Amino acid sequence: MKLLSAFLLSLVLPTRCLGTIIIVEIGRDRIIVAADSREAEIRQATASDDLACKITPLGTQAFFFNTGLADIQLGFSNKVVRAGDLAREVFTELQPVSGDYGLVRMTAQWGERVREAMGHHVSQGNGQIITEAVFASADGQALRAYDLLIVQVVIPGAGNSQIGVSSTNLYDRSNSIALFGMEEVYGLVSEFLANRTPRAIAANKKFTEAFSATGDRDHEPNRLRSAIESAIEWAPASRFIGGPVDVLVLDRSE
Repeated sequence: MKLLSAFLLSLVLPTRCLGTIIIVEIGRDRIIVAADSREAEIRQATASDDLACKITPLGTQAFFFNTGLADIQLGFSNKVVRAGDLAREVFTELQPVSGDYGLVRMTAQWGERVREAMGHHVSQGNGQIITEAVFASADGQALRAYDLLIVQVVIPGAGNSQIGVSSTNLYDRSNSIALFGMEEVYGLVSEFLANRTPRAIAANKKFTEAFSATGDRDHEPNRLRSAIESAIEWAPASRFIGGPVDVLVLDRSE
């Protein structure tokens, strides 16, 4: 597993992601994930922070990321845990995590803990996505990935909200690209990848020239990095996404 990251820092202040764009490409032998690195601090009205790696490696054969929720307040206490740290905690508790069953257990455990924690803080609302998370793992036999959705829903006639959790097998979308985060940015990423508009053609040409000069042979991870960099440059809501782009490659052969 390779994490090609410009920054790998542990932020200690409670933060919430105001914007995120993450690309996941699922192939036959590997999964590539690329993410922007902007988080906004909620305790102070300061400028966005571009030092947040949103991809959390779990050992050497798994990773986690989530959108929407950077921190989780545990019950009514003042204790706040970062979403990635909670994933590491679950990963450690369930060791050894192996095979499809292990990844399912890890995904479910993380989702249940978030559901329990957030149940104390729900407000009125229906269909509001609290967070979307992806757990993925690899070994010599297979690649695995699960997409977990935690949603706030109103119970008809009850006048209150509950937290619902659902999980789907992301690897069913093999040989495809999935986007997570700000839907307003999806079209910009797709524009770069389609390489049809004048600015996309220009951006792809710039990427190809820069990539050729590096001598790097692994084209696709760098192309996904460039797609997010272009989306950041083009986005009207660029104050919500930004920073260096982190890329992780999970290879089945490792």
